[in-house]
Formats: sequence, C-alpha cells, structure tokens
Amino acid sequence: MADAPTTDPSVAQDRDFDQQLREMNEALLISSVRQHELREQAQKAEAALRLSETRYRRLFEAAQDGVLILDTHTEKIIDANPFMTTLLSYTHDQMIGKELYEIGFFADAQASREMFETLKAAGQTRYESLPLQNRDGNAREVEVVANLHKENGHSVIQCNVRDITERKRSEDALRKIAARLELAYDAAGIGAWDLDLMRGKSIWTSQLYDMLGIERDKEASADLFFAQVHPNDLDELNTNFGTSIETRSPFNAEFRIIRTDGTMRYLAGVGRVVEEIDGKPARMIGINQDITERKQAGEALRLSESRMRAYLTATTDALYRMSPDWSEMLQLNGGGFIPDTHNPSKWWLTYYIDPEDQNHVLAAISKAVEAKSVFDLEHRVKRTDGTMGWIRSRAIPILDERGSIVEWLGAASDITERKQAETELRQSHDTYLSLIENNPFGIYLIDADFRIAQVSASVKTAFGAITPLIGRDFGEILSIIWPEPIASEITARFRHTLETGKGYHSKDTSGRRADREADESYEWQIERVSLPGDRFGVVCYFYDLSERKRQEQHIELLMGEVNHRAKNLLAVVQAIARQTARLDDPSIFAVHLSERIRGLAASQDLLVKNQWTHIAMSELVHAQLSPFNDLIGTRVLLDGPPINLSPSAAQGIGMALHELATNAAKYGALSNASGRVHINWGHVAAVNPGFTLQWLEEGGPEVAPPTRKGFGNTVIGRMVEASINGTVEIEYRKTGFFWKLTAPAAHDLGVTEDGR
Repeated sequence: MADAPTTDPSVAQDRDFDQQLREMNEALLISSVRQHELREQAQKAEAALRLSETRYRRLFEAAQDGVLILDTHTEKIIDANPFMTTLLSYTHDQMIGKELYEIGFFADAQASREMFETLKAAGQTRYESLPLQNRDGNAREVEVVANLHKENGHSVIQCNVRDITERKRSEDALRKIAARLELAYDAAGIGAWDLDLMRGKSIWTSQLYDMLGIERDKEASADLFFAQVHPNDLDELNTNFGTSIETRSPFNAEFRIIRTDGTMRYLAGVGRVVEEIDGKPARMIGINQDITERKQAGEALRLSESRMRAYLTATTDALYRMSPDWSEMLQLNGGGFIPDTHNPSKWWLTYYIDPEDQNHVLAAISKAVEAKSVFDLEHRVKRTDGTMGWIRSRAIPILDERGSIVEWLGAASDITERKQAETELRQSHDTYLSLIENNPFGIYLIDADFRIAQVSASVKTAFGAITPLIGRDFGEILSIIWPEPIASEITARFRHTLETGKGYHSKDTSGRRADREADESYEWQIERVSLPGDRFGVVCYFYDLSERKRQEQHIELLMGEVNHRAKNLLAVVQAIARQTARLDDPSIFAVHLSERIRGLAASQDLLVKNQWTHIAMSELVHAQLSPFNDLIGTRVLLDGPPINLSPSAAQGIGMALHELATNAAKYGALSNASGRVHINWGHVAAVNPGFTLQWLEEGGPEVAPPTRKGFGNTVIGRMVEASINGTVEIEYRKTGFFWKLTAPAAHDLGVTEDGR
C-alpha cells in the first residue's frame, strides 16, 4: 500500500482564508444592496407620510368647524385650524399655549379643569350649547365635541367646535314670533283652523274651541264646526264654503252659531285654499272671530293667519377637491346629501349646480381664483334624491412653494332647512304684517324705551299729522293729541303694563282731542310682549268708536226732534178741528176739516222731503195750489225770488195759501173761466228788512166782505199772523180780493235767500 500524499499546512490555511474572503465579499455586497433597498423604502415612507400630513393639513385648514388640539398633560392648546382662529379673533400664534378658559370657553381655570377630568375619565365629552366670548367681546354659542386619542405615541385632546349662534338666533326668533302671533290671537279674539280637504281632518287653535264653547279634547272637524251653525244660516254658509273650495276664491262670511251652552253668537269667518294636489284642493286655512259686540255697528273684521314651522338641524359637511381653475372636480364626498364623485369630472357644474345659480357660482369662482382667496358662497345643488337643495360652500386654495394654486380643498354644509325656514319666516312675517295692516283695528307697538316702534295703517289716521311717528316718545305723542288728565292717565296705564306685565282693557275712552276740534271715542286694549334682546314692549289694539257714537247721538237727536214735531203737529190739528167745529156749519165739518188737514199735510210732505230744515217758497205755493197746476203760468201768475222758509213759517203760510185757493175757486177769480190770481213774495228793503207775500185776484165776480166770519177767516188772519209774528191786510176791492202778509223781520220766519 502506498503512502498518502503529504499536505502542506500553510497551503491549507491559504485556501481557507481565500474562501472566507470570498464569503465576506459576498456578504458585503448583499449588505450594500440591502442598505440601498432600505434607503429607498425609507424615502418612499417619508414621501407617503409627507403626502398624508399635507392632505390632513388641508382638511384641517379647510374644515368649516373649528378644531383645537390640546396637550393632555398641560391642558394647553398646541394647534388650531383657521376657522377656530377666525371664530375667536386670535391669531394662530396667540392661541398656542393658552388654556380653554383663557380664550373664552369657560368662566375660569377651575371650570376648564373639571371638563378635562371628565374627558380623561370618559375618553370623550360633548356640549350641545356652550356660551363663548371671543377676543373682540362678541358673544357666540358653540357645540363642542372633545375626544381623547393618541398622536405619534402621545396622548392629545381634539376639540371639534361648531358655531351655532345663527341657528340659535333663528330658533329664538321663530319662538318669539310664534308667541307674538299667539298673543295677537288672544288679544284680537281670533280662532284659527287648518282643514285637510283630502282626509277630512282639521286642526283648531285653542281660541276657536273656546269661541265655539266646545271641549278642547274633542277631535276637530268640519262637521263638528257646522253643527254649531244656526239653522237659518247653515245653507248659505255651506254654499259659500263649497263655492270657495271649488273656485279657489277667498271664503268670507258672517253667520250665527249656537254654542253648547245655548247662547247665540255672531262670527265672521275668512279662509282660502292654500294647497293643491294633482289640481284638486288639498288644504284650506282660515280664521273666525266673534263679532257679536260689534254687529250693531256693522263692522266685520277679517283676519287671516299662516302657521309657521321651521326645522333647523345640523348636518354633516360634504368635502370636495377641485382643480386649480375649477374646470374639473377631482373628488367629492357628498356627506349623504350630495351624490359622491370618486373620479374626476369636468361636467360637475351642469350636473350639480342649479341652472339659475351657475353664472353666480362661476363669478364667485373667478373672483376667488384671481385673488387666490377663500371661495365662500351659498347656492343650490342637486341632492341625492334628485331635488335641488341649498348649501354653503367654502374652499381654500392649496399653494405650492412658488405660490401657484395646486388644487382647491373645500367643504359644504347642507343649509336647505335653514333656507326653507327663512322663506317660511318671511312669508309668515309678511302674512302677519298683512293681517295687521288690513284689519279695521289700529295696532301699534311701544318699545322698552317707551317709543313708537311699529304702527298699522289705521294708526296714522288716529295720530293725526304727527311726524315723525316712529321713534317718537309715546308720552309726548299722547300730550299732543289728548288734553289733561286723559294724556297722563293713558301714559300711566302703558307704563304700568310695561313694568308689571298686567294688561288693561278700556271699553270707552272719550274726550275732545287737543290737536283737532273733535270729540272722539276709542275702545283699546294693551298687553306686554317680548322683544328681541330680552326686552319688553307694549302692544295696543284699539277701535275707533267715534263715528258710531256720533250716529247714536244723531239718532237720539232725530228721535227727540220727531217727538217734538209730532206734538206740535197734533196741537195744530187739534186747533184746526176745534175752530172748524165751532165756526163752520156742522153739516160740512168733515169736508172742511179734511181739506185743511190736506193743506197741512202738503206742507208736512215738503218738510219731510227737506229733512225738516226748510221749504222753498215756490215749492210751497205749487204744493198748496196743486189742484190748479194746469192754470199756473196762465191764470195763476207767480213772481218772487228764491226764498227758503223755516218749518214753523211754512206750516202757517201753507194753510193760508190753501184757504185762499179754496175761496178763490168757490167765490173768487178762479170760480169763472177768465179770472186770474197774482201771487207775489219778496223781501222789503228798509231799515229793518222784512218779508212780504201778496195774493191779488182780478177778473172774477164782484166781492164783498162776508156777513159771517168762519174758521177760514181765522186761518188767513190771526193764525198765519201768529205763526210768523206778522200782520195781515185784507181788502174786498171791486176788481177782486186782495190779501197781504208782512213780517217785520226776515229772521222771525227763518227765511234765507238763494237756496241757502
């Protein structure tokens, strides 16, 4: 067996060293490659982190809610977004390092710490409505949601703050207007109803239940209402109501009701169809007012009202990204109320924006792009359900290091309900003003400073020519239009109501106006009302009774005058009857008495025709000579100026003319076919002017004084003399009978010239 080759130990060592060297080189190469890969991964991770932080920062700065980041241990602010700095009127640097109570959130440090303790224990806390005062001293209300979470391994607190000041103000304004409208219902005695014509359901206000005398727990319906209507008015009311619905014309009626307690009242009702579905009337609203006390005055009050509802709720914002020139929408998260867009779209304007708002939106975009400033606009958009809604859209430009716009990041809040509430509020306000302006009552408002704040149209008439009226001290106005002590008493009533809230009702305040020569009367009622700014005012409702009282006084005067004249007329008739019976032949008593009463009646007819003011002399002559009207102008010749006689003078002269005409027809110029009568009257021009009336006959039979004087002689003699305080001359001439009446003074007859 041969011996094995001998190995040199040094050679083996060199071979092992080379092997190790090769392995080390390979390891170094692999390590170098790995380090390069790790550096590339780290660079990519850093770029992704920077991009994420940039996007987060954009959202942080574009949000329309305020965001505060606080250190959990120090309880101090470490970051705030632009919305928060604008809300609080601080700069970003001024807010850093401050605690919440130092920027207006809490009353003091203790209250702030209590919030932090609650937050640390529960992990989150929420304030629905928190008062806040910013650096400028402006009070706001905010909704705050605070959460505890980790950020880069550290515990921080994030507070999301939403400004709800305007929403709260709108809600408060709606409540106050609703309360004021309810007060107006109570003060004016109005009951309102809302009728669903499709379902037959009805809603009544409490005032209408009370007006009808029906228990408030009973279900309202048209049948229940019409069951209270007086049977004699039911058919006409049903017809009017049905016609109003069919023709969509206003419903307006006055009718009687029989209340459940058996009493009868007069109501005025107005209403109209306010809603249609598929061309059919669907809803009708109206009001009723008890007008029983004013029925005799003939005044019907028509008021209408519109119920106000506004629903303001907070909604989630929509977030969107736009290209630098807004030509393309890059992304949209619609927040549940706008359709989402995950892919870029160049058709966003026509797809989302209402056609009527597109030019307005483009103009606002152009302005914002040119100035590189915030885009902030309210406009209409297409909602997820296909309808158009309202949003408030706010976007900020994202700029690169050169100041160029890279893109726009924005947020949009759904304000549809707020817009609807504003529209309803305007309509309700307009309706309320229409009711105030168009009703026959006067209504005005006194503010907390005792100045006139608002008036209806009729108030301006009542207050006369006082200008200016709005803003004028009410006590000063009262001192102008009313004398003392009325002005001071009314002022005291208003101030008492303003201070105590206790109302007052005067059924009749009467007196002579200080600013015009007139006696006036008013019924008025005052109530205290709440005004904006937690202040009080006084509203006054009044009704002018002056014309009604003047009519009542005039009626009383006329009744007294009729009574007086009736007594006088009866006395005259009694005197005629006695004289006729004593002086005339009993066999012809009835004939003579009837003729003389007819003559008296002719004068009475003229007095009634002229409302007992006067009788024209020419009318009196024609009336008493009516049987000879065909002879007037030929055989009966009249001549005299226009003269008016008083009622008493007309009665005496009228009876005398009737007696003279009767005698002329029996015995004188009118008893043949050729005789004539001349009747002349006029004024006597003398130192003491007088009135004269002449009766001259010619061409008739020869006349002679009567052998026996009957009552006819008394009528043309003593009776007419006594009635006018005058004198009578009688001559029996051969040519014909002559009679002349003279009054020493025209005013004793109450005569006037020229028809005055």
